[in-house]
Amino acid sequence: MKVKHSQYLEKVMKDVVQAGSLTAEVAEFYHSLFLFQEKTGETFIADMNESVATFFRKETFPFIDVDKISFPEAILKQLIGSLDELLVIIKNTYEGVKLDSLSELFSRNHLLINDTARLALKGDLSKLKEIADEAKIGTDEFIFITLNWLKPLFAAMREHFFHDVDTTEWLQPQCPFCGFHADMGKIVEGRDNVRLLHCGFCDNEWKFTRLTCAVCANEDAQAQGYFTESDEAIHRIDYCDTCRGYIKTLRIPKKYDESRYDLTVENIITGHLDASAIDKGYNRP
Repeated sequence: MKVKHSQYLEKVMKDVVQAGSLTAEVAEFYHSLFLFQEKTGETFIADMNESVATFFRKETFPFIDVDKISFPEAILKQLIGSLDELLVIIKNTYEGVKLDSLSELFSRNHLLINDTARLALKGDLSKLKEIADEAKIGTDEFIFITLNWLKPLFAAMREHFFHDVDTTEWLQPQCPFCGFHADMGKIVEGRDNVRLLHCGFCDNEWKFTRLTCAVCANEDAQAQGYFTESDEAIHRIDYCDTCRGYIKTLRIPKKYDESRYDLTVENIITGHLDASAIDKGYNRP
């Protein structure tokens, strides 16, 4: 059985805090966030039905037709309720943050949720900024809230409708289910060094070629490379000099099963690698 994000974080939290990868406060925040997402996701899975399948393209990938996203009113109401829960978690950790306008904005206009989901999946930062400005919060904060708010729903849809879909022929850096970019990758030595990417929006994983940029799909090996903190490190930065993009990658030793690691949690506890890549002039997708 796959370990939940909250359980994995519980397992590594002490070491992560001692190493200075996260403060105790931030670690507890993410633990609360994961518990919220797991509870919310279970609710969505229990209520999942064909009413949300109107924007699926079952004959091609990405499976979700982003331009046609339109959730039924029952789902929109559930999302309003889950947004309020998420905002409480954020405000309990970061005192003084003003988020009431955001809750009021979506409560007044449920259909704005559809627009926000479309814009987030497309990565339309200018349009997302317009919504953030209307909600009177920063764009980065709005994007963080949006991804963590909608993730339980998209993960539930993937689990319900996409769990047995064959994606072996899909060799693109975008998620074959939702079309979002990968937030991290892994190389599994015990499976002939297969490379897999992990979706930052729906938790999907899919196979990807070893010598292709996971950001721009450039296949020129001479323009790509990686660096690590040490020869023994299992985390590394894969970068591309064509697009100046990067992705963090976890190399799983042959002696360990890949289920031992959780890429969602590994992503948040390796922020020092992001800082190192950004210092070198590379950017996340």
